[in-house]
This record gives sequence, C-alpha cells and structure tokens, in this order.
Amino acid sequence: MTAAGYATWERDSTANNRVVSFVPDTRVRYLHGEGAPAYEQVHPAAFFDLHYSRGRGYWIVRDDATGIFGCGKRISQARKDFQLAVEEHLEVLEQQEALSPELSWQLEYLRERLRA
Repeated sequence: MTAAGYATWERDSTANNRVVSFVPDTRVRYLHGEGAPAYEQVHPAAFFDLHYSRGRGYWIVRDDATGIFGCGKRISQARKDFQLAVEEHLEVLEQQEALSPELSWQLEYLRERLRA
C-alpha cells in the first residue's frame, strides 16, 4: 500500500478537518538532550481495556477483568511488564489439565486477546 493509502482524517488544533498522511513506521528515534526525552514509543497491549495509575514513582497498568498487572518506572516499562505477566499467566493456564470455571473463562479471554 502506498503512503497515500494510509491517509486519514484528523483534526488540527483549530478543530478543522484536514488530511494528515500517516505512514506506520517502527523506526521512531529521538535525540537525547540534557533533560529527559520528550516522548518514547509505546506499543499498546492487544485488545485489553487497561487502567493506569501512578504512585511512589511507579506506573501500574492493570486489566480489571483478570486482575493481571504490570509495573515500572515508565509507562512503557509497566506495559512490557504487564504483557509478560499476561503471557506467563496464559502459558500456566494452558498447561493445566483441569480448570475452574473462572480460570477457564480467563484462558479463553487471554487467548482471544493475544492470539487474535
């Protein structure tokens, strides 16, 4: 697909509609200055309705449906920790011979979100 094929409608700061070309690119870079970086690339976790909170210098990312959470000093670290916890939980559930109804539901819930 060409770059023009990715064009989407966006709103600028004056709320006027305009076409903004958006080409997905994983080669995001920024230069380190004297202060902290202005942004960082964050990959969303697949299909989870995540809740974020911050306390005592750490971010916590939590999925209310399962209670699985991740934490880190940055949001991106908390999301990575969450993703790892989800993958490990799914692996443990898949290795069990018998599951309670609640854990069976969690197994299907996680499969739908990670393997869709």
